[in-house]
Amino acid sequence: MKNICRKISFFSILAILFTPSSQAHEASPDASDTLLMTVARSDGIFLGKVLDIQYRISRPTKNSPNGVPHTFVTYQIKKLIRGSIDRQLTLRFAGGPDLAGSFMIQNNVPAIKHGDTDVLFVKGGELDDCPLVGCINGRFRVISNQIHTSWGIPVLDVDRKGHILIGGKSR
Repeated sequence: MKNICRKISFFSILAILFTPSSQAHEASPDASDTLLMTVARSDGIFLGKVLDIQYRISRPTKNSPNGVPHTFVTYQIKKLIRGSIDRQLTLRFAGGPDLAGSFMIQNNVPAIKHGDTDVLFVKGGELDDCPLVGCINGRFRVISNQIHTSWGIPVLDVDRKGHILIGGKSR
């Protein structure tokens, strides 16, 4: 538990110290793949647990006559790191079961299941296929009190420039 608290505290420190509000949405091409940039581009950062998952189909359109499957994931906020978020938040992701017995998967959208505990970097504004900064890269999973990427690879460290060091066996 100490390890998870220390890493979550690190995310908190990054959000507070290294992201002045005047730079919160400015892009920097040389730092686009760093945790610092993910923090800078986020409107909300939190540790949360998945309470509910619902699947729905959007209204049919000319381009999608059968509608588009979406997954609605409701998180209970355990620790708010940045932003203004209520105690629960429902996020909409593209993908999910369709009406024909298939399941639509987007390769950059995280696969989330009931009971998951995650650190999420949420972007606000327009509706999109994914509400997370960098989509799959805007989710860090908490597995056995350790931080992992959305792919399940353990996060070993984050250097002072915000580069994430990952390694080990994925879960």
